[in-house]
Amino acid sequence: MGAMYLANKVQNIRGSADVLLQKAGLSFEEIKPIAEAMEHGGRKAAASAVSEEVLEKVCPIAGTPAECIRRIETYRQAGCTHILLEIWGENRVEQARLFGEAVLPHFHR
Repeated sequence: MGAMYLANKVQNIRGSADVLLQKAGLSFEEIKPIAEAMEHGGRKAAASAVSEEVLEKVCPIAGTPAECIRRIETYRQAGCTHILLEIWGENRVEQARLFGEAVLPHFHR
């Protein structure tokens, strides 16, 4: 999912300054290979082109339930009051169930 957003940034800004990239500490050069992978190989290729360093900079709510909770807490501390759950890939029903059972209860205190 992050790869698709990053690839979209490259296609839309074509090297011009962008506040979102700047705030994330990302350069156009860092995300250009992701866009190229998307163009030539699709979503899976783009996902493979995203490094751990780039992924950490874009701050996704992803991973294990504990990782999702940690990231949501980071957003909460920054003032975020709402998130959008977007599920991709295989077994989406199971992903939604796991999020509902293992992540959301943490925030119903």
